[in-house]
Amino acid sequence: MGSGEKCIKGYYEKAETLLEELMEKGKVTTPNSWAIVASGYVEKGEVEKAFECMKAAFSLHVKNKGWKPNPRVITDILSWLGDEGSAEDVEAFVACLRVIIPMNRQMYHASLKANIRMAKIFVDFWTA
Repeated sequence: MGSGEKCIKGYYEKAETLLEELMEKGKVTTPNSWAIVASGYVEKGEVEKAFECMKAAFSLHVKNKGWKPNPRVITDILSWLGDEGSAEDVEAFVACLRVIIPMNRQMYHASLKANIRMAKIFVDFWTA
């Protein structure tokens, strides 16, 4: 990793820390601020961190009507959740997302993949 990549990665981590500190102090942050940090994490392949940032963005959405998340970021997070997340995480994320945008194929597929994966783990556990 070059020094430029380290700098960019550090920027998103510092921005996330700043947003967390602001929220802890009761200051207002915007969904778009969290979404920008999430986008940076997605670009760096740190989708789990992007997922956490988007959850924070969703928690602020009611106060900022009209905000729409970046479709590419949402697609990447849904794909990651389908492959790695728990069925509960997928369902909670999709439920928050559905308040902002209509249900779509990507949301359905992420939920389906996670549920199938969790069912397989359960079956494997009981048949081992």
